[in-house]
Amino acid sequence: MTLSVQFLSMAVMVAGGIQAALTFDTYKQLFRPASFWRQIGVDIVFFLTEACVLFYFLYQINGGILKFYLFLAVALGISVYYALLQNWYLWLLDKLVRLVKGFVGMVWRIINRIFFQPIIWILLQVFTLIVFILHILQKVIGLIGKMVWWLIGPLIPEKIKRSGLSFLTKCSRIKDKLLFRIKSKMKR
Repeated sequence: MTLSVQFLSMAVMVAGGIQAALTFDTYKQLFRPASFWRQIGVDIVFFLTEACVLFYFLYQINGGILKFYLFLAVALGISVYYALLQNWYLWLLDKLVRLVKGFVGMVWRIINRIFFQPIIWILLQVFTLIVFILHILQKVIGLIGKMVWWLIGPLIPEKIKRSGLSFLTKCSRIKDKLLFRIKSKMKR
């Protein structure tokens, strides 16, 4: 291994250390789980993945030959990041997250106003029209029923009228009980 390959390996490992620390801060800010045991498991997977990435960088430069000073170079890169770059990067990451959240919120509001609100408004108008038509139909049928009763009522014997009235009263009670049960179940 020539001296230039060693210097290039060292520079890549310093950059890899900076990248590893930067990636860890990004992961910590955005994706780290709140549960302690999940956090341990995901952290182990993260560090194993990061070790594979660093070894891939090293493999591309010098064929994967590990030397002790390369571990020191990674530690130097991590130290440089935490000493010089961390505050600036976290500030930039926070601004970027706010920008993305604002953009996604704006897109969601636009989609909501263009697509969902008109569909809901149309469905509400159709429902209102159906209820209005049913209400008018009920009034018309009730009016026709009163007119028919006015014409036929005097011809029906009293005994049949009383039994029909008691039957309608029972039906009304059944309907009221059913409506009460439905409303009480819907409140739960």
